[in-house]
Amino acid sequence: MASDELNDKIRSAFPETDIFTEPALSQREITIEVQTDEIHDSSSMYITGNHYKLGNWDPSQVELLNNDQNIWSKTLSFSEDTYLEFKFTLGSWEREALDENNEVFLNFNHTVNQDTILRFEVQNWKSK
Repeated sequence: MASDELNDKIRSAFPETDIFTEPALSQREITIEVQTDEIHDSSSMYITGNHYKLGNWDPSQVELLNNDQNIWSKTLSFSEDTYLEFKFTLGSWEREALDENNEVFLNFNHTVNQDTILRFEVQNWKSK
């Protein structure tokens, strides 16, 4: 097993423990904000993606926080040059974010190179 694959398995098993933190100088903060008027303020929204800090594609692992103004957000740190792919859900793949045409979004992506705020708008959500 390649060392990167082994590290990913360890990260998945112990997501709260960041034993693989890079030196502080190479870390960048990424804030992800999602605006939607289509869910109740007491609902939960999640981000999921290709990195252990994004839940390794588990649609209900990494919850975004609601700021009470129809904007949910989360700030995470990643090493520079980390390539991210991600989606938004309401906790399952059956409740995935939809675009203005009621189509499932393609994976969003971002390569980390500086502290950044990424803003998204979700028009609707898949129904059960």
